Amino acid sequence: MRFIGVILALILAWAVPATAQTTASPQILTIDLDTVFTNSAFGKRVTDELRQRSEALAAENRGIESQLEIDEKALTDQRAGMTTEAFRTAAADFDVRVQQIRSEQDGKQQALQTFQGDARTAFLSAIQPVLTQILQDRGALVLVDRRAVFLAASSIDITDVAIVAIDKAIGDGADLIPATAPTDPAAAPAS
Repeated sequence: MRFIGVILALILAWAVPATAQTTASPQILTIDLDTVFTNSAFGKRVTDELRQRSEALAAENRGIESQLEIDEKALTDQRAGMTTEAFRTAAADFDVRVQQIRSEQDGKQQALQTFQGDARTAFLSAIQPVLTQILQDRGALVLVDRRAVFLAASSIDITDVAIVAIDKAIGDGADLIPATAPTDPAAAPAS
């Protein structure tokens, strides 16, 4: 993340006109990108969406687990009336089904992680013009992630200003995120 902050600072520094160098304003500003994401309308919406999707997936997993336990008990109860070969075949089929379900559920979890990463990438891309404008308005040359700074005056931190400007510019960003995770994980077949 610090690397992204440094890259963002360099990109933004090149985007600021040379005339900004002659002002008496601080030439370096700081920002807490995690706080900006978390407290922006965009970040709040994404966090809420991820929480809802994760809860739905967890509920789905609990339901599947309960059903598999019932199915396993039924298979165990039927064992006494089955031939050894018939039981082995049924047990192998059950194991295949369990592995398939596990794979599908892992895929859904991975889709949630992909969605989270895509959302963060879309956010960082969407806020770059907003941050560039703040930099230009303040006559600064560099924007550094606050976590990469050991000590700085609070007057150069633009985190709160950025949140307001970003919310005004992109709102909750519902149109910026590609749909990579199912809205309702329970809707996907678990076999």
